[in-house]
Amino acid sequence: MNEPFYWHYHPNSDEVFWVVEGTLCIDLEEGTVELSPGQLFAIPANVRHRTRPLGVRSVNLTFERADIETIKV
Repeated sequence: MNEPFYWHYHPNSDEVFWVVEGTLCIDLEEGTVELSPGQLFAIPANVRHRTRPLGVRSVNLTFERADIETIKV
């Protein structure tokens, strides 16, 4: 990831991010979570969020349903 993703939510799936390289910021309505390599974070379904790298880029694995629905807000 080398640029921010837009604000969105997933009504039909939780989403889990695991950071491989760099730092990932996950912006939520109540604040921001910063993840370093080896850390993971789960976002429940229906929670508004956006992801962005801190610095030039982050490398992340995302775990979600294959038929995930994304609603842009």
